[in-house]
Amino acid sequence: MNSTTGELNRIHVMSGGAPKEVFALLAPKFEQQTGNKVKFTYAVITELREKLDAGARADVLVLPTPVLDGLAKVGKVRADSRATFGAVGISAVVKEGAPRPDISSNEKFRTAMLAARSVVHATPGKTPSGTHMGKVMDQLDISDAMAKKVILKPALAEAGTPSTHPIVGDELRALRRLQREQEPKSPFVFTSERGALSRPRVSPG
Repeated sequence: MNSTTGELNRIHVMSGGAPKEVFALLAPKFEQQTGNKVKFTYAVITELREKLDAGARADVLVLPTPVLDGLAKVGKVRADSRATFGAVGISAVVKEGAPRPDISSNEKFRTAMLAARSVVHATPGKTPSGTHMGKVMDQLDISDAMAKKVILKPALAEAGTPSTHPIVGDELRALRRLQREQEPKSPFVFTSERGALSRPRVSPG
C-alpha cells in the first residue's frame, strides 16, 4: 500500500493487537538501523477493515491471512507482496487455585468447557481468536449449551467503549484493592449495575 503520511522515512503500519508487544521490541531497533520512523495503528480486525473500506491507507498491513486474501481480491493490497510474519496461538487460563482442566483432546476440551461455570473469550467476528473460538464451539456442538455462560470480551477496548463483565467475590475484592493501591490511577471506570461509580472501600483509621 502507498504511504499517506506525506513524510519521507515514515512507515505507517496498521495491525491487530496480537503482534503489539513484538513490534514494541523490534521497531526501535529497526528505526535505529534504518533511519526510518514507524507509526502504528492498532485496532480490532473489524475496525481495521472498516477503516480500509472508508479509504484509510498504510504502508504495511499485519492481518490474518483470510483478511489479506479478501483485501487482495478487491484491489486494496498487492497479492504478491504478502509474507508470513508469524502464527498466533490461543492459550487457556483458569482462576488462581482452580484445578487445571484437561484439554489434551477434542473430547476432553469439550468436557472441560461444559463443566466450567463461565468461559471468557474474545467476541466472534471481531478478532481472529474470538472467531476461532466460535467455530470450535460449533464444531464441538456445544454452542447452545455454552451460550448462557460464555462472557465475550473485546480484545482491544477503544477509549470510551464500554465493556460489561460481572465481577463478584475475589475479583471484586481484588478490584477494590487495586483502586486503593494503584499509582498512577487506573484509566478505567467501573460502575455497578445501577450505573453508580464503583469506588474503593477505605478502612477506618
